[in-house]
Amino acid sequence: MRVTGGAPLRALVSGTWTLGREVLRLLLRRPVLGIVAVALDEADRLVLMRRRDTGTWCLPGGMCEWGEDLRAALGRELREEVGCELVEVRRVVGIYSDPARDPRMHAVAVVVEARVRPARGAEPPNPLEVLEVRSFLPSELPAELAHDTRRLVDDYLAGAPAVLA
Repeated sequence: MRVTGGAPLRALVSGTWTLGREVLRLLLRRPVLGIVAVALDEADRLVLMRRRDTGTWCLPGGMCEWGEDLRAALGRELREEVGCELVEVRRVVGIYSDPARDPRMHAVAVVVEARVRPARGAEPPNPLEVLEVRSFLPSELPAELAHDTRRLVDDYLAGAPAVLA
């Protein structure tokens, strides 16, 4: 088939570009899946990390990587962020999907109660991401909590059935 004139070719290129943009929008504008731990040490204190970017405290957790299940992602994030080993997942606190919960992206977070212990031979937390790691009794949590950490901890402390929000 022979195409004469530029109009059909321009229409084909324009249509392809429009379709390509739509495909990219659908692929890139999706919520990311994450796992967050209400990490409890041997004294039932909550293990928190202080973020370098905001200086505020949060529960350890992060995004699930391609080919990784949630339990593996949780273990990896605990080692990387707070230098702990996952001992036991006790219960699902909730699944949080409100697009406004994290100003950086639309993240769906599965929040679990987990028992942890210091990891043997673990490297110190990533200094580019983490300023400090400490354990707190629930009554002694710092005031400067990141994003929706206060809600996640409050839902954990309420002990109610899993939240879907």
